[in-house]
Amino acid sequence: MTDGQKGMTLRFLYEMLAHHESDIREQAADAMGHIVARYRKEYKKELPADIPAPDDNITNLSMFRQYIELLLDPDHKYTEVHRKWISDCTDFFVRSVVDTCRVSCRHKYLDILSGHFSPDDCDEDKLIVLLITALSIDREKRSPEFSGAVRKFCSESAGRFGKGADLLTLEVMRAYGIPDGREYETEKRKLLGIGEGMLTDEQLSSLFLDDLKLHIPWAVKAANISVLRQTASCYSGHGTLMQIATHFSNMIKVSETVTVRKAAGEALLEIVKKMSPDQINELVIELFNGLEIEDYQFSGYIPE
Repeated sequence: MTDGQKGMTLRFLYEMLAHHESDIREQAADAMGHIVARYRKEYKKELPADIPAPDDNITNLSMFRQYIELLLDPDHKYTEVHRKWISDCTDFFVRSVVDTCRVSCRHKYLDILSGHFSPDDCDEDKLIVLLITALSIDREKRSPEFSGAVRKFCSESAGRFGKGADLLTLEVMRAYGIPDGREYETEKRKLLGIGEGMLTDEQLSSLFLDDLKLHIPWAVKAANISVLRQTASCYSGHGTLMQIATHFSNMIKVSETVTVRKAAGEALLEIVKKMSPDQINELVIELFNGLEIEDYQFSGYIPE
């Protein structure tokens, strides 16, 4: 494609980030990342006379800088819901760019991204988007400078907003080397208000209820799933195990956030190994009925 065609395609894909289907938004952001990372090729030979010379002011890095800003701060012509959908695609875009770009240039993209990791310029929504983006980058692809910027950002952001933001900050700090496993689990349970040890029936019921409430942040739900997953590992063929498995099944079918649906699905695949054949059969029937959900963004995750 020519530069003009690439620019036109990027503008179209950016508009698709406001689509109501989450899987469409993810695919559009991923495609944008591929185009930006390969936007301008390095010419080794002299161009023919009839081929217009490319604009030297437009580079892969300048396009990345432009679209990062558009993702983190969408135009006010969009509704609040659409602005949130667009910003929530930042991690898919960044991961696609980092995975596709030349290895020798990867640190330059990360340097541009790290410039946005400033607590002073963040509200809670932008903080969460940046933290999720940091989590999306594979460990081996992070530059030391970027990792340092993320750790500093997390330490300065902890405690500024709600429980959901603090849980996500804790998750990012763990992914970037601090704290250790034991300290992480202790701090996570402290933020959830459940303490150490096995969960009581009352605590289980509370977690089940929180996971089905719309106003509960998705980071809290993801942390709840992690705790329930650990609790389920202590049971085998027990009624409580079936309760937890059924809850994960419901989360796959009704949760609005892709991250929560995926976490519930992964947890379910793990604990199903401890269930009896009749329990597994009952669970499979429940999941099969979930295929009747008309909205593909929900039913599409059940076969996976």
